[in-house]
Amino acid sequence: MSYAYAEYLTKVPHAEKFVENLIKANVVSCTRMSLLVLPQMEQRRKGVIINVSSLSALSPVPLLSVYSACKVYVNFFTRATQEEYSSKGIIVQSVLPGFVSTKMSKMRPSFTTCTPEAFVRWALKTVGVESQTYGYPVHKLQV
Repeated sequence: MSYAYAEYLTKVPHAEKFVENLIKANVVSCTRMSLLVLPQMEQRRKGVIINVSSLSALSPVPLLSVYSACKVYVNFFTRATQEEYSSKGIIVQSVLPGFVSTKMSKMRPSFTTCTPEAFVRWALKTVGVESQTYGYPVHKLQV
């Protein structure tokens, strides 16, 4: 979930509801899901949690302020949780993708915009290797 287009926060249609939904979709969901699965992973002493942040978490993004702030939360929450649980055999990875050709992005595949299938294929290779990944090699070049 993201903005339909870049816009000043006060000009976003139905801003209060939009902001609430954006926070629920990004901040609340990854936190609650982690709370749900971590106890079982602790008992088994293994598990993997992959949270999707965004390249927009790396620096403030004007006109996408709430989106980028939510993605900062996802990235920092994931990194902190990785530090807390790595000694218990649990992998917690933060993925910071750039553009992926999806219905949400409305972008066609290109050199910098990969297909969802290509993104997943590359990103899964980093699980257990990198605690923070950009998923797709070209996205790392965009940092």
